[in-house]
Amino acid sequence: MNTKNLDNCVLDYLRFHRLERSAKWNCNDFYRKTDDDLFSFDDKSFFANENAIAKYENSLKKTVNIVWYEKFLNSLKTQNQKQKRCDAIVYTDDDLYFTLNELTITSEKNNAKKSFYARLQLKASLKDLNSAPKVCGFIKSHKLKYLCYFNKINAKNPAVRAFNRINALKETLKGYEMPDYEINSQGFCYKEFYGEQKFIMSAIRG
Repeated sequence: MNTKNLDNCVLDYLRFHRLERSAKWNCNDFYRKTDDDLFSFDDKSFFANENAIAKYENSLKKTVNIVWYEKFLNSLKTQNQKQKRCDAIVYTDDDLYFTLNELTITSEKNNAKKSFYARLQLKASLKDLNSAPKVCGFIKSHKLKYLCYFNKINAKNPAVRAFNRINALKETLKGYEMPDYEINSQGFCYKEFYGEQKFIMSAIRG
């Protein structure tokens, strides 16, 4: 998706939700494109290394786009405080990957509660985005779609640990894919990432 098409989706989203851009609005304030092998980001900034919260491995050198969704909404002249907002959207130019990302630095003690509400936030953000027809069509055009929870602290919640034991997951560096009927029925998978775990972009799901 080039910048022009991104702008078309933004305009469709604004019209649908009756929102307005400010006079100083600039998409470069919340948008970044990269083909780095490894990159990471937090809720505001991009890093050409693995130091931030959400870590991505892009060994196939795909052209990857990052939109800081919450930052985008906060940049608008008019805002709807009821809108749910995940931290970032990531998608590839070849229409293979589309992900929504919620980021945190939360201790193991508080992580179960945090991950529960983060999943609700991701679901609500997806519903909000899908409400705008052009944005919905753009999302559906991607083959592999994920809702992702990233915690920089290696503090897996009990559900993840139980799921890991039952299914004997071997590829823990790729994060933990958790079943969720509501998410799966929309063509998405839900994954949680902890510590140094990365979202690995490949030619196949996984």
